[in-house]
Amino acid sequence: PPPLNATAALALSGVLAAFIAFGGLWPFLEQIGAARGLSATQTGFALSGAQMGGVCTALLAGFLATRFERRKLLAASLIATMLGVSIFILNDSQPGYIVAVIAFNSAFIFVIPYLSGMLAALDPTGRLIVLGVTMQTAGLAIGPAGAGAVIAGSGYAALFIIAALFLGLALALMLSVSHKSRTAPE
Repeated sequence: PPPLNATAALALSGVLAAFIAFGGLWPFLEQIGAARGLSATQTGFALSGAQMGGVCTALLAGFLATRFERRKLLAASLIATMLGVSIFILNDSQPGYIVAVIAFNSAFIFVIPYLSGMLAALDPTGRLIVLGVTMQTAGLAIGPAGAGAVIAGSGYAALFIIAALFLGLALALMLSVSHKSRTAPE
């Protein structure tokens, strides 16, 4: 098999950055809801709604995958995830929390198929997909540890900003390599 090249390394770094953002924010959403005055029941319903939103956007991702260029869908989904994070920053009310949780998770679930599709297109042997799952898992491990340190030192607002920055980094990395992968017809 060919060695890991710069394009593959950038793509894998983008996956890692996206999952650091997701992994850093998702485990603390219950605490963030409590800090905004939501009961455990309200937070549970919001998180359940976020997962149902994710089911819908996963289905939507499958529907759109053959209709639009992957690069555009990947960019749109990462930008939508950043917008979900920005709702946390811009609106600290209880309804704002519910909208932010649903928007953030739904958009992020929409990202995952396009990240995987890009990795598959860059390496049809499947090796890059396997490494991509490794990067996802690493991001889900690094994210909460880093987020816990950020929250302890600077609070939730700093966590939201850092999550948005990691998503922006993922977007930049993915766009830098996605033009090298085969894409669906425009």
